[in-house]
Amino acid sequence: MKKFLLPVLSLLSGIVMTSCNEKVDLLVSNDQTMGTVLASEKAIITDQGVRYDIFSKDCDDGIYDLHRVFISSDILREGKEPSSYDIHLRHYEPVGLPPYDSEQKRPAEGVQTDPVMINVMWVSGHYLNFRLVYAVPKGSDEGEHDFSFITYREKEDDFFLIDILHDAHGEVYGATLDDKREWTVKTCFVSLPLESFYEAGSMSGTVTYEVHYTWYVTENGKLTGRTQPNYLRGSFRAY
Repeated sequence: MKKFLLPVLSLLSGIVMTSCNEKVDLLVSNDQTMGTVLASEKAIITDQGVRYDIFSKDCDDGIYDLHRVFISSDILREGKEPSSYDIHLRHYEPVGLPPYDSEQKRPAEGVQTDPVMINVMWVSGHYLNFRLVYAVPKGSDEGEHDFSFITYREKEDDFFLIDILHDAHGEVYGATLDDKREWTVKTCFVSLPLESFYEAGSMSGTVTYEVHYTWYVTENGKLTGRTQPNYLRGSFRAY
């Protein structure tokens, strides 16, 4: 139900748990998708417009406090409404909607950002989705890290540039030579709405893009304090 532009992400698996007096047929195992939470109805509307009613789950009720999520689930059966299904929710992760600015042209100098890496990138519905990787000291409050986007349109070539900005609030690996803390990497999901890439009122056509981000130089499989710019090129189409 989604189109991956980079290698597919593997998530945790679980065991289907059902009521003892109700027979449920498994239609799809380990389906992964993005969607919007309808907390009051205990349901998720996927980016493809399909309704997933949470029949059972392995995880806690924290999902009902969120707006946008990435879920892994088993589709158990068709639901009572058209284009709806009952699911067993295996796993969920919150998805951020960082602020973004749309500019007419890229500035002469590059945008400054703390290191962040794209692990996975794909389109679903009207969103461009990312799974990002960033470094933090062990025991750090990762909520202090902020992300945002700047998009630029090169009208001559009908080409879009996307900058991923990361504000680590000083938690930058190798920034000080006397830093003795142990470091690890964290991941998070964020989405960029695709409306800014299309003319007002239209979501049709293919968009050519180049995504820019900055990440650490690695040596022998380990991070160094040095960074380098990186980019990904491709195209997408909203659906």
